[in-house]
Amino acid sequence: QAIVVLGGGENSGLEYHQARTVNERTLLRLRYAAKLARDTGLPVLVSGGKVFQEEYPPEAQLMAEVLQNEFHIPVKWQEPSSRNTAENARFSRQLLQTQAMDKILLVTQAFHIPRAVWSFQNAGFQVLAAPTAFFSGSPSESPLRFIPSANALEKTFLVLHEYLGLLWYRLNSPVQS
Repeated sequence: QAIVVLGGGENSGLEYHQARTVNERTLLRLRYAAKLARDTGLPVLVSGGKVFQEEYPPEAQLMAEVLQNEFHIPVKWQEPSSRNTAENARFSRQLLQTQAMDKILLVTQAFHIPRAVWSFQNAGFQVLAAPTAFFSGSPSESPLRFIPSANALEKTFLVLHEYLGLLWYRLNSPVQS
């Protein structure tokens, strides 16, 4: 019934003559959401608040601007209050419940899908995962692939963050009947 796109962060937007803009992760999510919106005709909800910097616009507003101005995709709803994935789910549910919508395509990075899907199902949604930006390695068996790299360290951090986040949510979430 709707496409829900989760924010993934923001950066300085000086080169765009604005204080903030979406970061690379969020841009990848928006690009895939735009494709899905064109393919399905479903309305789009963007979700993301102000996590660290209160003086800047919420991430949902930045996401809506990029979808509308750069991808020419209208955004029907903005959820600007969430600070994490659990809040993305809960606050998006509040918005879409008023429209009697509980079936969503959920767009986020592939590494984030398990925690995001769990959060949105826990909030009462029927979720069809729409992951993007999969990690993929070289199929070659070169000895160079065993040399540590900054890219591998970043991927390790992201995966550990997701596993620990999912564990935290499961341990601290009320049981739904």
